[in-house]
Amino acid sequence: MECIKSLQNSTVKHCVKLLKKKSYREETGKCILAGTRVVEELGPHVDVACLFYQPDILTDDAAARIHDLIESEMSMAVSSGVMGKITGLETVSPSMVAAEVHMPHMADFTSWEPGTMTRLLVLECCQDPGNLGTLLRSAVAFGFDGVFLLPGCADPFNDKSIRASRGACFRIPLSSGSMEDWQGVCHHHDLVPLVADINGTEHRGGVVNSSPQGDISYLGDSSTSSSRVSLAVGSEGQGVSHAMRDACIPIEIPMADEMESLNVAAAASIIMCALSPAGFQVFHTIDAALKDA
Repeated sequence: MECIKSLQNSTVKHCVKLLKKKSYREETGKCILAGTRVVEELGPHVDVACLFYQPDILTDDAAARIHDLIESEMSMAVSSGVMGKITGLETVSPSMVAAEVHMPHMADFTSWEPGTMTRLLVLECCQDPGNLGTLLRSAVAFGFDGVFLLPGCADPFNDKSIRASRGACFRIPLSSGSMEDWQGVCHHHDLVPLVADINGTEHRGGVVNSSPQGDISYLGDSSTSSSRVSLAVGSEGQGVSHAMRDACIPIEIPMADEMESLNVAAAASIIMCALSPAGFQVFHTIDAALKDA
């Protein structure tokens, strides 16, 4: 098979536009998976339009297995220079592969059976693709049913978001819209709106808030693990809007006085863990271990 070596090739230019332009991704309904690991993990579970590989892949057993495993509409051999161009990566190993894949359609959470959604992550103006990707990864890890993107968020199918999420954007339903649209989802599924806010107020419902130092048994006083909740998270620098704060119950993570705040992805991940059934059990296990120590 002929190997594409020219950076001026029309397919290469097409892939670069997919990598760099959100509007082009939305227009075509496709994006780029860059790197062997993410392609190996997601390739069998997404619709692959084209698999890009380097000729040396055929001499690498692991990479050759990926090539044989993934069903794609077509495959193309490319030079290392072209592979670097279409992935946006400076370092390209001989076994690296990439793929052009079809993006999943945005979900309509109000079309779901009422009450079938129990945990929703809501992102407001989360502009950093790394943070957004990490939040999606945590949402999948802690069993959230979906993620709602309010205006101002980074594109979950940006290459940096995909890498940070380890492909979570393909594993969890995503939706987007206005504050009114999100509130409609909460009403449809009877979700309690919570917001991760450093200015969280008094203990309201036993989610994650101030408690005596070292005592986490207060979590056992709530029905957090079985409640239907919507957790809103704001941007790293500005937090959430006044409108979001007014619409939600603010919650905070107790911290030592030496540190004012956590990275937004770290803070939200802690809260998502606390809100999940598995996380609920973790807190109880730790509490029991501390009492027995």
